[in-house]
Amino acid sequence: MSNTLFGTGYEAKEGRGESRKLPAGGYICRIMDARMQTAQTSGLPMVVVQFDICEGEYNNFYHDKYKNDVGYRPSAKYQGIARIPAVDAEGKARRGFNSFCGAVEKSNDIKLPQDDIPFLAMLKGKVVGIIFGREEVQFDDGSTAMVTKPKFYRSVQTIQSGDFDIPKDVYLEKKYTNGGFNEQAISDLFGTDIPDSFSSAEDDIPFK
Repeated sequence: MSNTLFGTGYEAKEGRGESRKLPAGGYICRIMDARMQTAQTSGLPMVVVQFDICEGEYNNFYHDKYKNDVGYRPSAKYQGIARIPAVDAEGKARRGFNSFCGAVEKSNDIKLPQDDIPFLAMLKGKVVGIIFGREEVQFDDGSTAMVTKPKFYRSVQTIQSGDFDIPKDVYLEKKYTNGGFNEQAISDLFGTDIPDSFSSAEDDIPFK
């Protein structure tokens, strides 16, 4: 019998294809890890959290997506990552950081310590509401696609009540600088309604 086509480990099974897309909206999430990172462009500190959706139809969305993606691309990264800028150039706490901390405190009925190491440690395992919006991104080959990213932080109670607005889709009308976001580009894209967090193409995924 000829066996030219069928290699070792052959098994007839349906391919998984691309993982499903996360719709824009509000989700209850659990923080799996938290670290402090310095932004390369500004040199200012930010909190970087690794999270996953922990309730509803999209429970474990990012864990499942990573398992699917790494099966096709061993270099795939876990994408449940949010970066929250903490202070501005004058050392003042940013609105988004205040919102994040307030949402975590209300969601878990706790008071976060104002000390870096205990603060990061206490975030682990806590739940928080995250509002996601869709944003157009451009890849190295020039192609574009809409991706769903964390935008705002609210309490779990707010997500459960449905008392929030879903952000409008954001399209690539402005060019980014240095291969990623800077504050002017964010302002141009979002106007005065600047999101509580953003991802920057210059930053590596901090959780291995």
